[in-house]
Amino acid sequence: MTAYTIMLVEDEDDIRSRIHSKIEPNPHFMVTAQANNGYDAFELFEKHVPDVLITDIKMPFVDGLTLASSVKLLYPKTKIVFITGFNEFDYAKKAIELGVIDYLSKPISASDIETVLNKLKTRLDDDQRNLFNEEKLKEVYQSQLPALIDYQFNDILRKRVITQQEIDRFLMYGYDFNHGYFTNGLISIEGEAPLLLIEQTRTFLFNAIKNQFSNCRHVLVFNSMYGLGFCLHHDEPTLQDGLSKCAEIVDLKSEISKLVVKIAISTPFEPFNKFNVHFNQTIETMKRFDSFNFDCIGQYDDFKVETASLPFDRVWFEHFEAMIRLKPLKDIDEFLKDFMDDERDVRLSDRPLLLKLSTLMLDYAAFLHVNLDDIIAMDILDRLSSFRKMASLWHYLRELIVNIRDKSSLNQQSKSMELYKEIEFMMKRSFQDPLFSMEMVCDHLNISSSYLTSLFKRYSTSSFNKCLVKLRIDKASELLLNTPLKIYEIAQMVGYNDVYYFSHSFKKQTGVTPKEFRHE
Repeated sequence: MTAYTIMLVEDEDDIRSRIHSKIEPNPHFMVTAQANNGYDAFELFEKHVPDVLITDIKMPFVDGLTLASSVKLLYPKTKIVFITGFNEFDYAKKAIELGVIDYLSKPISASDIETVLNKLKTRLDDDQRNLFNEEKLKEVYQSQLPALIDYQFNDILRKRVITQQEIDRFLMYGYDFNHGYFTNGLISIEGEAPLLLIEQTRTFLFNAIKNQFSNCRHVLVFNSMYGLGFCLHHDEPTLQDGLSKCAEIVDLKSEISKLVVKIAISTPFEPFNKFNVHFNQTIETMKRFDSFNFDCIGQYDDFKVETASLPFDRVWFEHFEAMIRLKPLKDIDEFLKDFMDDERDVRLSDRPLLLKLSTLMLDYAAFLHVNLDDIIAMDILDRLSSFRKMASLWHYLRELIVNIRDKSSLNQQSKSMELYKEIEFMMKRSFQDPLFSMEMVCDHLNISSSYLTSLFKRYSTSSFNKCLVKLRIDKASELLLNTPLKIYEIAQMVGYNDVYYFSHSFKKQTGVTPKEFRHE
């Protein structure tokens, strides 16, 4: 078996040399790196990444406790042993409480070294055995199963043709998709809320889908780039009560969350190699919900709207309202085609129709958070009553729908740009604060992290965290070149409490360490 590796950090050369000589005879360990101070040690550690760190507690510049904390943060599997003087015992006790394996008290004897090495070997051997423990592997496999299913579904979504080999791959996870019928679904969660609430809603929906459709042969829920997807495997050609069960899920969701949830389901299909075609049905159905800011449920077949002549009754108005809220403009044009060709005069008997159309337009504008007064310089009912021909009236309504949508889109863009500028200002003002983070900004502005991320995707070429790191490292570079400040002082000035993590971030950003950058 390969020997375990040790890094030795001690500022007194003779003590470090004696410890090294006492470790050498042990065939299970070898010292692969040494350092005489905490600052250089971390850089050397990242180069070698040993199994064990043996470090003195008291050292100049950076002590062993700080070094150990940084190592544990980035390399949690590393075993740590402290070297300590008699009067530093309290420090050593604290270190052991934090997970340090043991301590070596000066003066250090060969038997002390042997005792600690035996303890280290036991721990490290246990770690190795756990990697190959069958029960542990099963436990790990079960915990990884949702991620494996996510990967499998997303993999087939990227392909034009689903092969039998890909269908059979589901057999490894316990799902035989060679028989039966299937229905696909897609869930979108929208709205601004703290990340915790969004994740709680997602978890609720994940479990609710499984519970509501528990009578199916299999219910698989997976994450996709389009939203939370699900695939129902059932025995009958039709999915019984699919929409009503989705409606129950949305009703239950309303009791725990105000976030908007939209659910789209496909038509049932078989065999499974038609999965992509029918998942695309859910995507197309979800697009019909784009202009809605309330809970929605729909099946692909629901949107095959007949454009035959419809009477102006309650059903017609409900249908028309759904059209203008849900449908793209080309579908609205098709729906209104016969009306826009109506050359009869507007009559007094049409007044109830005009009143209902006025109310519908006011409701639609309010639905999209648009003030109709910003578009029309007069009362909407008066404006509709001013038309002499029905064709002109319907053409105007079509134009008004377009103007309301355009105004809504413009308002949303303006608000999102203002919010992005405010986040940029906050970052430039507060990047020196070590506690400044995405979560702090989201809490301050009362927005979700997913919405903040979408703003940076729209208006920036980098993510929030990359922008923050670049701002900090750029400022640090300026200070390194133009001031005599020590590196740990510069780290604190640009928002890093941990000089090792600062050095790690600086090298990742620039390709060199702060020390190398200063002396270039």
